[in-house]
Amino acid sequence: TLVTFGELTIVKGINNHGVLAGSESGSNARPFTYDLNSGVRTDSGPASGRFRDINDSGVVTGFTLAGMGLLGLPGAVQEFAPDGSFYTIGYGINNDGWIVGNFTTDPDGLNSVAFIGRPTVPEPASVALMLAGLGLLAFRARRTRA
Repeated sequence: TLVTFGELTIVKGINNHGVLAGSESGSNARPFTYDLNSGVRTDSGPASGRFRDINDSGVVTGFTLAGMGLLGLPGAVQEFAPDGSFYTIGYGINNDGWIVGNFTTDPDGLNSVAFIGRPTVPEPASVALMLAGLGLLAFRARRTRA
């Protein structure tokens, strides 16, 4: 099977479910995902965004033309940039959420640094404990007013 896309289209990543991530060049271009199984293309992400990889959970990484990295689900990507960076690109993401990429350390883009990182997400047990504590405080406050 061969699927072709228009000129100035870049397809960079594909996951094990047959969903690929890419983007088009040009002033009106948007990043997109394309499902090989259904043949459905979905344009999503910021207008200046460029998707470069997608993992099996559907999380994409890439960059914006303004110099920020991108990470998240296609309809809800977040921008990121390491401290001290001027232009950040997320090139790849694996199924454990590790991201690889590059960023420049000067405004001229002459000094590039490779990085590997994983977004910090609170552990579920910590979140549950915090919610339980907040619930207890709310119950106690309600009881005190009554």
